Amino acid sequence: MSNINAIINGWTFQTAAGIYLFLKNIKDISDFKFEGSDDLYYRFSSGKKLFAEAKASEKPNDKLKRHLTYHLQGALKKIEKSNNVQDEYVYITNISKPFNDDLSMIHDETLNYNQLNKEQKKIVDTIVSKEKRDTLRITNLKYSTGNEFLAVENELSSLLVQVDDAVLLYKAREIIEIWFSKVFLNGNKKSEFINKNLLVWKIVVCLLDNNVKDAINKLDVPPHIEYTLNEKYNQFIMSEFENNINMIQKISSQYYLDYHEHGSMPIDYEKNYYHLCEDEIREAFPHLGEEEIVYLSKIVVINIIKKSNTIDKVLKVTNCEN
Repeated sequence: MSNINAIINGWTFQTAAGIYLFLKNIKDISDFKFEGSDDLYYRFSSGKKLFAEAKASEKPNDKLKRHLTYHLQGALKKIEKSNNVQDEYVYITNISKPFNDDLSMIHDETLNYNQLNKEQKKIVDTIVSKEKRDTLRITNLKYSTGNEFLAVENELSSLLVQVDDAVLLYKAREIIEIWFSKVFLNGNKKSEFINKNLLVWKIVVCLLDNNVKDAINKLDVPPHIEYTLNEKYNQFIMSEFENNINMIQKISSQYYLDYHEHGSMPIDYEKNYYHLCEDEIREAFPHLGEEEIVYLSKIVVINIIKKSNTIDKVLKVTNCEN
């Protein structure tokens, strides 16, 4: 593999590892970011922090190769040199024998320091201080050319199965591809915190109807703005605004309050709820006319309510509820 391809592969593994650890901790994570080609940094809603070092090998199943130990030692040295006092440290790799011994880790297996054998602990002890090694974990991630995001897709599928929506479950790979290309910019988005809400919004987008014809007919939209509304709607649902999750929370909460009060779907709910997403629409399209903003807000409300039960389940399993 050429040097440039090795760099690209490293970026891809860092992104796969970053998303994998995010999904493993999705209920508690607030945001995270990539730094350099290896580092991952997570912040939790509880105030806890996690620092991870991601290292991949082109030949993860090699035996007794010096570069395998080199990867481990390099990662441990960076963990030890970290200036931030983190609550947890992770070395995540696709190498099946990270200690270059006869013991193989199975895919998606995680070991803490106390689970290491005597010889493995010696390697860690020579590099990592006691206060850090006690919170150290080593994770093996299934990753190889052609299957870069298989482990991530499996982890996301395990999450989505709790939503109990066959169509959404089928879109797990599509969601991963959207995250990688749109959110992480093909592995090139560095040193900028990514809010959990933005990634959850991309899951919700896969539920929303990208055809606004039914909503346009329901609202009796003037023909001269139909094309604009259709275009702006699709731009909006693919936008990068993490506040869109807060918008959904407001609409969903108001809908269920009214539903339980009246015992049925509120009549003309879009007329009463459209103001709950006007701020987000205006932020996305500051030069859009007032008529278009009102209609577009109502279309967004209609399509959110149409999928409200499933959306609420997504917010619940990701801990993005109010």
